[in-house]
Amino acid sequence: MSSSPSQPYTGKRAFDVAVAGAACLAFAPLAAGVAIANWLEDGGPALFSQPRVGQHRRSFTILKFRTMREQEVTRVGHWLRRTGIDELPQFLNVLRGEMSVVGPRPLTQADVQRLGWERLNATGASPCVPASQGFHSCSPAAVRALRSGWTDCTCRSRASRSMRSWWRSRSL
Repeated sequence: MSSSPSQPYTGKRAFDVAVAGAACLAFAPLAAGVAIANWLEDGGPALFSQPRVGQHRRSFTILKFRTMREQEVTRVGHWLRRTGIDELPQFLNVLRGEMSVVGPRPLTQADVQRLGWERLNATGASPCVPASQGFHSCSPAAVRALRSGWTDCTCRSRASRSMRSWWRSRSL
């Protein structure tokens, strides 16, 4: 089955919907608890939203649990960041088709410009659907090659190893 960057194969979207739907159901009680904990700590909203750049340079709003208030990380926020639970609302982005479970990390427009990635494709279209977990360790060439599931998994594995070593270095 062949696919083009602008039309990913149907199996990947079905996988995304199945995984994101199951995750939303499984983690709904935890998400409710996080929302209540955020509200009890400082009365603020549970979610944080931020514009990101998606496939074909389309802007979308990424969702995360809020971890900061007035430029300070909250107590609940420390725990959310340490456990990665602050990323759970991104499964809603996956269900809406704005992100994928496997793929490159969605960047802000400022990050795209800072990294020089706006030059990756002369048409101005990013060939990749952004994912809920990022590939900060992947090169722009790897990002361009994210057309096959194998490349996704390889890059995801490298990013995962890099993140684990980063977390270990922080906890020392």
